[in-house]
Amino acid sequence: MLPMKAACTIFVLTLLMANPQSSSATDRLQPNSDGGRMQLAQKERAPTHDQQVPTHTQTTVWKPAPLPNGREYAWLRDPSIYYHQPNSYIMSGTRPFIVEFPGITPAELQSHKGRWYKLIIWSPNGKRRLRRDGFNEWGKSFTLTRKGVVMLASLPAAIDFDYDNRAKTNKRRRSVFLFEPMNKGRTTARGFPLDWRMKSNSPFLQGIYSARLFEIQHKKYLLSDRRHDAGIKATCISILELDTELDKGSPQNLLCPGQQTGPAQWSREQPYLSEIRFEDGGGLVEGAWMHRSSAGQYYILYSSGDYAASRNYGGFVATCKDVMGPCRKILDHKTGRVRVFLSGSSRDYERVGRPYPVVDSRGQLVNIIFHARIRQTNRDAIISCANFTPTIIEDFIAGGPGCEY
Repeated sequence: MLPMKAACTIFVLTLLMANPQSSSATDRLQPNSDGGRMQLAQKERAPTHDQQVPTHTQTTVWKPAPLPNGREYAWLRDPSIYYHQPNSYIMSGTRPFIVEFPGITPAELQSHKGRWYKLIIWSPNGKRRLRRDGFNEWGKSFTLTRKGVVMLASLPAAIDFDYDNRAKTNKRRRSVFLFEPMNKGRTTARGFPLDWRMKSNSPFLQGIYSARLFEIQHKKYLLSDRRHDAGIKATCISILELDTELDKGSPQNLLCPGQQTGPAQWSREQPYLSEIRFEDGGGLVEGAWMHRSSAGQYYILYSSGDYAASRNYGGFVATCKDVMGPCRKILDHKTGRVRVFLSGSSRDYERVGRPYPVVDSRGQLVNIIFHARIRQTNRDAIISCANFTPTIIEDFIAGGPGCEY
């Protein structure tokens, strides 16, 4: 495991999206004559590690903690924060671990102030541990209903989770399920549930590989990632409003790959370079979280690109007219490319993304955190912007720097 650095140097991404000086380049995929397959419009640039850039000191919100067996670590990615009780916060995401931060404010999230726990998910009958049998959950998020706290997480497809075996799961066919705390289950030191039972074999959202619950002005919403939307190889960010019991309507798209061609319309077959999934030539935007500023402006922080390839992955910002949209990407007016808010790699990290807006009890922005894969390991740290200010998003939209780390 590499040590966390108090200061790390940001270098330019290997793609043209991080080289705005070349104004003649286009940040789009162009179809070729080979059966309509997609190819990059420009060759990738080699990384420039020796470039002189400013250094900053970021806060380590969570660094991988060794487990008692000495072989594994408690870590997670796709972070989000849930307000559990006064001065107690739960950080969750993808991976079986959560981190409890007791006795702090949300602006004080630091690794040494948190304690990790292993969360276990159970089948509907409460007898089968799902992760142990190959049903790995992604993107856990929590919300409070009149009946208590509930959890959403996506799992591979199955017909009956009480009995289906691992061989019948399919990593790429996922749906989102609702979970409830088990009676007399384990809890954290502050009483947050650690044993969760699937409420039903029926998905809460069918065919959605990731979804996130959030609340703005006392209303609940759900942001989801819809893959292969409308028959095109594209992943779009959608939103729907929920009532107090999580009853839902139909989701509508907030953001899709490609250039916006009209209200809720995008050229999804031609994603920007920063949105390409290299494995299939499609486009992807995902992992959005929404923030409402004190001035009433709505923003979404999201990721796009190819996480596995790590060549064009990063964090981005879009502005929205209202919580239900429409939303628009932040473009560089000289090059026409999407501006990068959070660079996807640095000297010490790669696969950096999924920015999450941390707010206090008044809804004021107090931090932005994100996951970052520590180089030469298979583990992520959760870190924050070194140059954070409460107006960092507005300043970026006005042409200022993005999140630095």
